[in-house]
Amino acid sequence: MANFQQVLAVAVLSLLAYRLVRDLASTPQEGKPMAGDGEGGGGVGSMLKGAAVQVEQIIKNRSLENVEVILKSYLPSPFRVTISYLISAIQLVAFAAIFAGNHLVNLFGLPPSPFLAMLGENKMTYFIMVMFGGNFVNTQMMTTHAFEIFIGRDKVWSTLEKGRMPQQLDIVRALSEHKDGFEFIPVRE
Repeated sequence: MANFQQVLAVAVLSLLAYRLVRDLASTPQEGKPMAGDGEGGGGVGSMLKGAAVQVEQIIKNRSLENVEVILKSYLPSPFRVTISYLISAIQLVAFAAIFAGNHLVNLFGLPPSPFLAMLGENKMTYFIMVMFGGNFVNTQMMTTHAFEIFIGRDKVWSTLEKGRMPQQLDIVRALSEHKDGFEFIPVRE
């Protein structure tokens, strides 16, 4: 029975390693849209939060003209993406240590480890800690806090430059003051 568990553990680790390498090879390049982003407001990458959709609705609902809104993700730097993937790899190794640590040590002919025994005794506690801790750090690494509004190639709002998210009045004012000025339903200040 131990051989089956060892083979299963090696197979699962191999599959996880393959998926990690595949994901690293398909990492999106900075400045290029992510999968799911599209023309015509189709999909929105996972890094865009509800704020982008709210701004899209404000523009569409308050504009007196037919306005096309396209949402695209602003990718984090390649360094942050790499760190995020490394954290994912560390999570996978930690999961393997938590659930199959003693079996893996036996598979490689190493002496049993008290640390792995401790992990094995509290599997769910350590699993939850690794899962939530790793996901929290990954989220922080992949979040850019970038939010920009363009009309054509002209930037009319940038959260990176202003240091805050726009409010409804900011959006209407920025779009109305643009050289191609849009007409909006008035907003009370």
